[in-house]
Amino acid sequence: MNDMPTFLTDTSYPPSFRELLVNQFLGLDTAEHVLVNSFYDLEPQEADYLASTWRAKMVGPTVPSAFLDNRLPDDVSYGIHLHTPMAAECKAWLDAQQVQSVLYVSFGSMASLGPDQMSEIAEGLYSSGKPFLWVVRATETAKLPKGFADDRAKARGLIVPWCPQLELAEQPPRLLPRLRSLMPTQQSQHAPAGKQPPVGGSELSV
Repeated sequence: MNDMPTFLTDTSYPPSFRELLVNQFLGLDTAEHVLVNSFYDLEPQEADYLASTWRAKMVGPTVPSAFLDNRLPDDVSYGIHLHTPMAAECKAWLDAQQVQSVLYVSFGSMASLGPDQMSEIAEGLYSSGKPFLWVVRATETAKLPKGFADDRAKARGLIVPWCPQLELAEQPPRLLPRLRSLMPTQQSQHAPAGKQPPVGGSELSV
């Protein structure tokens, strides 16, 4: 159970999260086509299993064309944000940082960490000596160590409730390379030469 996402096992979560996930698999055995937002080299074992069991095809990463191959220049967003992104604040702060110097931490729109985990991450980020951009949803800020956001974090980092990940990844490379892309083979398979697309589907995380 410890390997399951918190919104599946924690009864304090709204049941809508669980229902949303489970409902994706209704009719899976009878579907004519099953498309997965991933690509083979990222998850070969899982891709082989899904292909042999449900004839699934990897079609990812599904990111807007403007960030991938630019065949549709006006296709610049997913069209929905679960939370309000602080685009201007994030961009201004990143522009003031050195190239490939920033740690970026985000655990997505549903995962929930405990106060002890938040404290460990906060201490790790501060002790790293690197500037950091940490996405902490408004519902999670109470779990931050007391005074961290207003005191220690301001000396080196920026904590925001949500960040426009696509736009952030498209900026000049302020993020550390290892954290900037969780899909290093993505460029050769899905993007024109010289253009590294941002990560789609999963959040950039530490």
